[in-house]
Amino acid sequence: MRIDGFSPNTLTYVSILKACAIVRSLEIGEGIASDIRKKGLLQKDMSVGTALVDMYAKFGELEKAQKVFDELPVTTVLSWTALMAGYGQSGQATVVLELYREMRKQGILPSPVTILVLLTACSHAGLLEEGENLFDDICGVYKFNPTLEHYTCIIDLFNSARDFG
Repeated sequence: MRIDGFSPNTLTYVSILKACAIVRSLEIGEGIASDIRKKGLLQKDMSVGTALVDMYAKFGELEKAQKVFDELPVTTVLSWTALMAGYGQSGQATVVLELYREMRKQGILPSPVTILVLLTACSHAGLLEEGENLFDDICGVYKFNPTLEHYTCIIDLFNSARDFG
């Protein structure tokens, strides 16, 4: 693309970052992150920033993911969820729940995917009460219907609580 004289746009950067996470190429992702920073895109386009948080989180590079997240001028449910998913994948359920509480303090409502991330983190840590409360909030507070994935997570939560208990 560059050889042919074309400059990547934000959609191109987002796509490349997703591809880097899929093919497990942190080195290329780091190069793209450098380009993004040089162009100041973290401050201009939240989709690029969210994609960068997501890529770092998927690699388990949580300090880098957190740093990018903290630099975002505006956070959305997508950027919060990407960060929570990274911490959840690394087994840091208490951090996931702290991030969730902070997100809610800022008035951002969780998406169904956010709830899946939270329930999964609770399940892996055996946090039955927290997971049950979140599940109850799906219909009561957030007014969306649980999906098959939500029910699967709550079953896993009950099973893991039995294993932890």
